[in-house]
Amino acid sequence: MRQNKFILLCFLLLFILLDLKFVHAAILGVAPSSSACDALLLADPSIEACYTSIQSAIDEGEDGDTIEILPQDESYIGNITLNKNISIRGVETARTVITSGTGTGITVTGVTTTISIRRIYFKNNATGISVQNTSASVLIQNNIFDNNTGIAVQVQNEALADIANNTFYDNGTAIVRDKLTISIINNIFSVNATNIEQGSLADNNISFNCFHTGDTAGTDSIPNTDFPDPDPKFVDAPQGNFQLKAGSPCIDNGSSASEDPPGYPNRASDIGAYGGPNTDTIPFQVAGVTATVSGGGPPYTITVSWDPNESYRVTETNPITLVTGGYHIYYRASIAGPPYGGTGAAEGISPVDVGLVTSDALSNLPDAPPPTAPVLDPNIQFADSLLKPTWSAVTTATRYRVYYWDLFTVPEPFVDVGNVTTTELRGLTNGTTYRIQVTAFAPNAYYLSVTAYDNSVQTPIPGIQHESAFLDSVEVVVDSNDIEGPRSNAESEFPDRIGPLPEGLPNEGCFIATAAYGHYSSQQVRTLRDFRDRYLLTNTPGRAFVRWYYTHGPIAARFINEHPWLKPVVRAALLPAVSFAAFMMRTPAEIAMITFLFITLILVLVARRTAYRIG
Repeated sequence: MRQNKFILLCFLLLFILLDLKFVHAAILGVAPSSSACDALLLADPSIEACYTSIQSAIDEGEDGDTIEILPQDESYIGNITLNKNISIRGVETARTVITSGTGTGITVTGVTTTISIRRIYFKNNATGISVQNTSASVLIQNNIFDNNTGIAVQVQNEALADIANNTFYDNGTAIVRDKLTISIINNIFSVNATNIEQGSLADNNISFNCFHTGDTAGTDSIPNTDFPDPDPKFVDAPQGNFQLKAGSPCIDNGSSASEDPPGYPNRASDIGAYGGPNTDTIPFQVAGVTATVSGGGPPYTITVSWDPNESYRVTETNPITLVTGGYHIYYRASIAGPPYGGTGAAEGISPVDVGLVTSDALSNLPDAPPPTAPVLDPNIQFADSLLKPTWSAVTTATRYRVYYWDLFTVPEPFVDVGNVTTTELRGLTNGTTYRIQVTAFAPNAYYLSVTAYDNSVQTPIPGIQHESAFLDSVEVVVDSNDIEGPRSNAESEFPDRIGPLPEGLPNEGCFIATAAYGHYSSQQVRTLRDFRDRYLLTNTPGRAFVRWYYTHGPIAARFINEHPWLKPVVRAALLPAVSFAAFMMRTPAEIAMITFLFITLILVLVARRTAYRIG
């Protein structure tokens, strides 16, 4: 009885477990394209799904999820509605831009648990963020609000919010609030028409903010009591770089200085979008990279120069670890795109840490390595006096060369084609077998990028933490002559008329076999063609047989096509020939030649004996 009760209890627990809906907080990615999503999911297993728009990620997400947005050069589309308990964060503030034009960047409504919106650049919206009808606080932190024509942040209709460590620049009105409990702390307000519009509310919960010009008088704004009209000293506000230069009054003057984690002195206590414990740790991208080559090598010397990154975290020494920021030069030979570094002979050691300079020389550089060989497709298309080869693309190639020759052509002719993967070889002789190979050409060039890293003790990772993302690769051609790579695999084919000969019969070379097996590309037909190319077309008797076959084969093939019941009979008759051809093609050349000579000798002896008997 007790055992039955125990079993019943187990089943009851099982049904309860099956019926429970467990809340699982997921991280959802947003990337500029589907290919970028594929790369993100492959690189970061913590991302459970990826979308190409912020709104689609919200629509598919569930309460408790977090959306992580990858940076991109173009803006993400605004007019986003956030009506779930989902937090949103950008990876790199300066390049995670939301723009809606005359609309609202993000409208938050109906939130019932605390969420956050962090590290996003709201630019050229009528309203940046609008928070309405929430029963829990929305944390608006480490964002940039730039040139939003109406209101940067609007909190109304009994909504709750905490606005901390943001930068408000050149907006119509930076903040509109209608509740005393909305805190505004550690923000930079610079050249806004109105900084804080709060109606009859007092100056409650407003502290440690840096106000620079704009409307600072009357009830529509909060006068600056901590710093008298300070210039925050942005690195380059017109270019979207709101990181702080050395000597900014917004450095180390915010609240929560005690929250500095180890190795991050002054970071948590800075005012503005790049302060606080949740700040973006990626320096701004390095611009203005130029490079020149000298030395007339090989070896070559490439001198690289760039515009300085004036963020104080790059230019100053960490007061605790005595680490100073600087720059890395990444370079790679012959391969375009961001050069993430290499250790080959041509690449040398990349990146090169050049310290806090804005120009440096890379010396003793050899020629770039040749491109890899293409892969030639063995199925070469043919037509009357024409062959059309196709090959795989080589990443570094700028053009290709196609070699083609018959067995007696010296030197081998070739044709240079552009950056394509197929071409037509015209004016060829029908029935003549041609061998074809392809090579790739690539510039004798190096590709360079420069990144800035900050003075943190943490390991810099480009575009991830403490080191800027790559902006562009600069191509430096060290020699005007392109480099030719090795040849592809060699394949054989002969041109011939595709039109009917005789009427209704495709003229595809192996006429009888094609008619019997039903298709020119069947394995049996290909085996016979390969045997023809290697063993018949290489000698006078073999070529004579091929010419005789080309004269009479179409007639037999036409008869087979007109009488389909013959095809199984012909296939059976061809089986010994196909098997022999396959044996000869797959056997080492020495053994195959001995076997071929032996069979030829037997056939000659049989023929003579037969002739003697007849005589």
